[in-house]
Amino acid sequence: MQFMKKKQGFVKSLNLNPLIYRFLSLNLNSLFMKKLLLIITMFAFLNVANSQTLLHYFKFNNSTSNVAGTASFSGGNIGSYGIGMDVTNIGKRVVSGDNLICNLSNLPQGNAPRSFSIWSRFPANAATQYIFSYGTDAANQAFGISHGNNINLYGWSNDLILSNASALNTWYHYVCTYDGSTMKLYLNGTLLGSKVAALNTTGTNAYIGTAANSSLNSVNALVDELQIYSGALTQAQVTYLFTVGGPVISTPTITAISPAANGSSSATINYSLNANGGTTTSIVKYGTTPSSLTNQVTGFSANGSTTLPGTATLTGLVAGTVYYYKIEATNSMGTTSSTVENFINAQTPANGLVGYFGFENNFTSNNSVHSFTQSGWPFPEFNTGKYGTGVSFGASGYGTLDNDSMDAVFPTSSEFTVCFWQKAATPTVNFASSFEMFGSFYFRSYLPNGFNYFGLAYNSTSFTEKDANQYASFVNTWTHYTITMRIDPATNYRWFRAYVNGNLAGEYNMGFQYGFYKFIPRIILGGGTIGGNGQYSLNNAKKFTGVLDELYFYDRALTNNEILAVMSNGTGMLANADFITNKLQATIYPNPTSDNFSIEMENEVQSVEIYSIQGQKVLTSNSKDINVSNLSKGMYMVRIEDSNNAVSTQKLIIK
Repeated sequence: MQFMKKKQGFVKSLNLNPLIYRFLSLNLNSLFMKKLLLIITMFAFLNVANSQTLLHYFKFNNSTSNVAGTASFSGGNIGSYGIGMDVTNIGKRVVSGDNLICNLSNLPQGNAPRSFSIWSRFPANAATQYIFSYGTDAANQAFGISHGNNINLYGWSNDLILSNASALNTWYHYVCTYDGSTMKLYLNGTLLGSKVAALNTTGTNAYIGTAANSSLNSVNALVDELQIYSGALTQAQVTYLFTVGGPVISTPTITAISPAANGSSSATINYSLNANGGTTTSIVKYGTTPSSLTNQVTGFSANGSTTLPGTATLTGLVAGTVYYYKIEATNSMGTTSSTVENFINAQTPANGLVGYFGFENNFTSNNSVHSFTQSGWPFPEFNTGKYGTGVSFGASGYGTLDNDSMDAVFPTSSEFTVCFWQKAATPTVNFASSFEMFGSFYFRSYLPNGFNYFGLAYNSTSFTEKDANQYASFVNTWTHYTITMRIDPATNYRWFRAYVNGNLAGEYNMGFQYGFYKFIPRIILGGGTIGGNGQYSLNNAKKFTGVLDELYFYDRALTNNEILAVMSNGTGMLANADFITNKLQATIYPNPTSDNFSIEMENEVQSVEIYSIQGQKVLTSNSKDINVSNLSKGMYMVRIEDSNNAVSTQKLIIK
């Protein structure tokens, strides 16, 4: 009856239409009404955005194992079960001396935030019923709940003790939370009290019927639906558990957003979703101004609590146009929106390209003219990149990548552009340099003040340096950087500029008499040098730790739109090595074509990749029949790979 009153009180608190309230109040025992309460509860708390991780869920339906099957309570009378929290469930009966115990290695320790939820019912009176706990029976080293003459949320010191005597044969729902400083105790969905406590919980054994690892084991109870979370649950989530049951859900999380555009009529938006326990759908809104995202496409869906990657395709695009977009992900707890991002729908510029390094398990440029060599120890190694693989530096030791062949390409008075993606760790040295050109031009993180800087020397004793951004906001986050040197044709002044994620972040007017000064004929990735007596060696204070990917060198200054095109290109450019064939006999027809072509070959196709003559991948497929109506007129290269990894390359003309 008390359980029913609590539910009726909750329904009343929603301020529903009186007829709906009466209907709900008369039907709270039915499974249908329980689900209806779920819907109402979720809409009442749509703005909840906290995300906690469910560590363990024990249903006790004739088993002491968790739902994942990774852990079980042992000890006591394992075979004893009774009526669960409702007629559809079974609960675990625990009496004094049963002392159920389970080692759960990932229980939050110290003052880490945590929550647990459990139902309990007492067939007999006891001064104290020890329901659930974990940790050690020492000051502030436990975390547990007991109920009898009082209800006690304890840490083995700093306990929260409240006057609330238990009643016989009544199901109680307990939620205990700790946010790192404050303990809270909820009973049947209502906050009973809180207390500031400096917990130092120690130990990964969980107990039912025992106070931590002590000899206190007074209990005669049924327990059911034990859930343990990292993070402190909110009032809305506690209400959800009490009225609905099952693991809590929260609004979705959107991460790893990046566009891939190539100047055709469509573009791909890559992103990842974590549904945080609820069935989640997503959409992408886009348009040509950030305040008017009037177009919309459906993205992918997600379930569970695992981060999943996916894509959405934008259509009807115009080449050379800047588009703005944002992602919205929705589940029953609400909607999460990303920030508004932008990209330009254009091919990566080929004019003036000296070399593109995709670092797809090699250090050679797309045109096979330039390459980097490994230096130092241990060597830089391939790792997960922004797209495909990138190159990782500084995990241990001090290894770099070096190139001398591009020295002749860049006269000291010339324009240039360097573009790259960087995922940097927090620097541990004062001048962590992701790259250095000719001992002069560099990009680095300056530890003492927390800024990224770009700079260059314009003679043997003088240099200029400008800040680009504060690195703390970009640590362990893929960030796109572009550095340009542009000669203004009207004044002949040289402008030194840095762009972060396509936006101008800093610039310096060097006047018309200066270019940049070369100390050495070398480009270095992953570190920087120190000079003296004409000798230059690696400087330990310039060691870079992180990953670089998608590195472009141009012998001219790219425009802002061209920089956006490079940043927006998630497909990479074609290296000569990708055209190597392995005696695959394949024919494409019709050729020329305006809309479709087919592949005639003996085996099944594994992959088909179409590249522009600039070397940019513009389409992929795993079918023998391919639609190319969205591609512009011109000549393309088609790379075909069959199920035996044999490769053929064909020319295709689209008319």
